[in-house]
Amino acid sequence: MFDPQYRTYQRLAEKEGLLWGAYHFGTKANGVMQAKHFLSKVGNTSKTLLVLDIEPYKNKIMTQNQAEDFIKTVQKIAGSVIMIYGSYNTLNNYSTPFLRNIPLWIAYYNTQLKIPFGWDKWVLWQYTNGIKGPWPHEVIGIGLCDRDIFNGSVDKLKAFWPNGSSNF
Repeated sequence: MFDPQYRTYQRLAEKEGLLWGAYHFGTKANGVMQAKHFLSKVGNTSKTLLVLDIEPYKNKIMTQNQAEDFIKTVQKIAGSVIMIYGSYNTLNNYSTPFLRNIPLWIAYYNTQLKIPFGWDKWVLWQYTNGIKGPWPHEVIGIGLCDRDIFNGSVDKLKAFWPNGSSNF
């Protein structure tokens, strides 16, 4: 699935000086093919933070090997770091030596963060989905929504985004 408004939203966000990212919802399909499809839709990645989203969908979920193949392919073709996003419970099952070295964006709706087994640091923490998790849940003008926090200063965020190149 691809948002037909992706390029419009990207252009508007960049015009306003906002940071931009694109994520791929991993499926049970071949990881290399998913990565190539994702990059064909994203286009120029020079200003885009790339993320692999690993979540179960209809009792199906991307395997560890598919996730590794996806990430390696994106790194090879785009030449940039990619983040991995998922919940604490899901990512506890993805603690391979390779995946543990991928910058972590963790979804954990609680006041005290727990990170999955094998990771020793996190970059982004989604602390609410707009309903569960600590406040605030709402953004003025948007309403209830996912909310995240970056593990560092604004300068560190700017250095990290979009290429993921920091010593996280």
